[in-house]
Amino acid sequence: MIYPRTYKEWSDLLYQLKEGEDEEETLLKLESGTLEWTAGVAEKITRLVFEVLEERLHQTVQSFQKELNRTDGSEAGIVVALMNARRRFGFLERLCRLQVFPEEVRTSFINIHAQYVQDTQKSLEDSAKADRSGRLRILIKNNSLLNYNNPEVAKPPQASSQSYDHQPKPFTTTRRRVLFK
Repeated sequence: MIYPRTYKEWSDLLYQLKEGEDEEETLLKLESGTLEWTAGVAEKITRLVFEVLEERLHQTVQSFQKELNRTDGSEAGIVVALMNARRRFGFLERLCRLQVFPEEVRTSFINIHAQYVQDTQKSLEDSAKADRSGRLRILIKNNSLLNYNNPEVAKPPQASSQSYDHQPKPFTTTRRRVLFK
């Protein structure tokens, strides 16, 4: 694995990340990379990381909305959509925390990210107030997007946990059931 050291290598990897190509591998390379933080390079890299962060945050919310639209109100589907969004937000926080950034730049990225997630969570809670049963509000609070920095959430899903298949078991009995009289 080649780790980035020059502006060109960094910008290539950041554009890959912006497009969503080989996300985990790209971020691992960035986490292990080095960069001489000079005035010209610092401004360009900071601007590029901000663009990537902004685009990926927007993509995360769009993906989340698509997943919610496909749930048809299923509580399990809503929880899966929330967990996927948390995982994506956790991934983006790792980008914000790259050690190559000076402390003030890293803090700025972390604050932008945290504010975006807080606004998204607040928006979800506000929209859930219309649910008279209160179940949606409870689901959103219990599976808060704000828990994205949990190490278990930031990991990519394992092959065995990707399918959320809770099909009811068929009713098997040897007794005869009378449904109508």
